[in-house]
Amino acid sequence: MAPSIAQLGSHPLLSICIPAYNGGATLLGLIDRLLESASHEFEIVVSDDCSSDGTLDDLQRRMGADPRLRCQRNPANLGMDRNFAHSASLAHGRYIWFSGQDDLIDPAGVERVIDYLHRHPETDFILMNHAKRVVGPHGEHLVAPATQAGHVTGTGLAPYVAHTHHALPTFLPTYLIRAERWRAVDVDRYYGTCYCQVGVFLEAVRDMRWCHFAGNHVEGLEPANGWQTNPLAYVRITLGYMAMLSRARERADWVTDDMLRAFSLRHRRQLIYSFLLEKSHRLSIDPSLKEESLRAIAPFVEVRRLVQLTRSLPAWACSSLLCLIEIRRKLRARIAGGWPHERR
Repeated sequence: MAPSIAQLGSHPLLSICIPAYNGGATLLGLIDRLLESASHEFEIVVSDDCSSDGTLDDLQRRMGADPRLRCQRNPANLGMDRNFAHSASLAHGRYIWFSGQDDLIDPAGVERVIDYLHRHPETDFILMNHAKRVVGPHGEHLVAPATQAGHVTGTGLAPYVAHTHHALPTFLPTYLIRAERWRAVDVDRYYGTCYCQVGVFLEAVRDMRWCHFAGNHVEGLEPANGWQTNPLAYVRITLGYMAMLSRARERADWVTDDMLRAFSLRHRRQLIYSFLLEKSHRLSIDPSLKEESLRAIAPFVEVRRLVQLTRSLPAWACSSLLCLIEIRRKLRARIAGGWPHERR
């Protein structure tokens, strides 16, 4: 039985915020799965960015059956970053948990998180583990997450990046933050990077008490036609990450040069690949985005020289290198997963 409005209350503990656009069956599947929970302490907030696939009608029917679901259609298309932020602005909960429209969150995980927050109200941020469903030309397979035996806790950025080996919380459904912390940062300054939530995290994390949650309750989707296969989207998202770091560094002096070097080194392959794509496909990239990205890596010679070398190559050489990278990727995939006809 669905909870009543009185049971839910106007200020739930947790808001699961879903920025959506033409989410279709995957969005409805995510919502139906979440609503299986018996908990009355969370809400689901969908910010629909002018979808044209009829999903909004299905959402409105579900809203009538369960008050834990709220959905608002934007008057105009906001785009990815702005819709992330808008979904958070609609939240009534004390905590905000983001999710992509094609991801899955286990309702048992929602209940575990709610129980943890009740027992540890000092927590400002929770990092969730996640598995990944990868859809390719030969079917779908699940990449299991690396999980730890128990919760890991800490305060501030240095212990966080030491624990995660300088991986930042880029994947939406692994990101759960106290609403007050989110709203204390001007998210607008990260628009255009595709990583506004990470910029907010870096600005807010100085004295933030965080927990890396044990177990796995999140499953993400990597579709066959996702941004990873779109050259323009790949380049914009990769350079956007570096631009986000550059902007965060200007606002947060606890993001040290050593941390920036580690973040840059962690993403140097994506950067090289992006500049190969740009030259090979003759992509039109926002000059200011490139400038910010290059400024972020400028102090770090081991990354800067590789990028400079890549950018100096002629288009034909970039295309040849991309072909070699693709051949190597396919060979590695076959070695790791077996030949296509052997897959199940």
